[in-house]
Amino acid sequence: SPTSLRFIVQKLPLVIDSPLADHVTSLLLDELGRLPVPGRVAKILLSSVKMTEEGALTLQGFFESQASTIRHVALHNVLQKMTLDDGADAEQVANVAEEWGLDCDYVLAIMEAFEHAPLQVLDLSRNVLHGKDIWQSWTESQQRQQAPNSSRSNNNNNNNIAVVNNGHIKQLILDSVDLDHDSWTTLQHAFCWEALDDLHMVLEQAPPTDHARHISNAIVQQCTKLSSLRWIQKRNPEGPLPWTGLRDMTREVLNHTIHNGGNSNSKTNNNNHHPDKGGNNLRHLVLEGPGTHDFCQSHHMSDLAAALEGLPRLRTLKLRHLGLTDLASICVALRAARPPLEVLDCSYNEVSSAGAHRLADLSRVPKIAHQLQLIVLNDNRLETNVARELLELYPNSISLDNNPQVDFCRIVTEVMTASKGLERERNELRQQLEQRAYEAGGQNAEILQKENKRLREERDMLARAFSIIGI
Repeated sequence: SPTSLRFIVQKLPLVIDSPLADHVTSLLLDELGRLPVPGRVAKILLSSVKMTEEGALTLQGFFESQASTIRHVALHNVLQKMTLDDGADAEQVANVAEEWGLDCDYVLAIMEAFEHAPLQVLDLSRNVLHGKDIWQSWTESQQRQQAPNSSRSNNNNNNNIAVVNNGHIKQLILDSVDLDHDSWTTLQHAFCWEALDDLHMVLEQAPPTDHARHISNAIVQQCTKLSSLRWIQKRNPEGPLPWTGLRDMTREVLNHTIHNGGNSNSKTNNNNHHPDKGGNNLRHLVLEGPGTHDFCQSHHMSDLAAALEGLPRLRTLKLRHLGLTDLASICVALRAARPPLEVLDCSYNEVSSAGAHRLADLSRVPKIAHQLQLIVLNDNRLETNVARELLELYPNSISLDNNPQVDFCRIVTEVMTASKGLERERNELRQQLEQRAYEAGGQNAEILQKENKRLREERDMLARAFSIIGI
């Protein structure tokens, strides 16, 4: 309601049939009716349930009745991966496939309820999203939203930045999802990627085919208005992250900035925090892989460095489980972009001392040095000498846990020894200063005595003179 924030929570059994769905929707409507003013549903979260066909249709009707105000939809763990015993026969396999197909149809019916909703956030985490039809509802909704703007978008073919409709989804969350080749194929056209502000992708496995990987790069390339990108692939080291898509996205924004005379923020982008500046708005970038040694190749690093050079507003950079060995190109790119970086996390890699020493360069960039709050290099291959240099350079903002080759006892001993040496030098210097002050003080006393003697002599001379003249 406009006067208070309310959460209505209804626990459900594993399977929802029509009578139960009727009962639940009645309870929810009663709760909404008890609010001091007419209640409006802004968020729907449905988690870990299965439905019959009738139950799905009942829920669909309720969601459609509330769709005009719903801005956040979260459907968690409603499409689960079916498991089979090793000795399953063909009939069992067919039955499981049929059951999963029915579950998919019921979930698609639920999704259809939100086709006309003014959604800002869509969260489909912890689901198995397989098949060409899985994105059908959002694809059709996207086509309807684009139709009124087709004439305007045709006038913008030169800059490749589509007109942004305020009705488009701004945040897409796909955390711990499993996508197959068919679902990747249709995902590319399911959303207006140019309007997206936050893309959160945590994939159980990398895109399974070359075509799917090409689509993943194409998707990231289109996300020219992102402020936050999280892309994590847990398995399948043969499938790289969308490095080229990230690189091309930053280049596309740069070209658009140049095309518009240095200002990429036109009337189509009303959510930027810096309307007087051009360049990419990406502020938070998180990239993670499966952690294998050779996952990140040299050409991937080149693409990443090229992308970082085009991110002047970056505040958070997390590059974990990528098999990184050298941070030189990353540091060079950050020095070129000079972003107000606050967090740099390169944990769970294979960064050596030779690959980490360039981090010192960031301390020489005032815009970075003044903002940098945390550097994390846990679980790498640093050695003691470089670790001590980094600790001295960033004493309150660096974490170096679980680097097996770093002897922290040696660092503490060396620091204590150096500290005692400095204390000894300071005491010696203080003694020297005290001696010089004493000597200088003795010389001053002799000068004062001579001055006093001169003044007494002048006084006696004046007294004699006054007595001679009778005063």
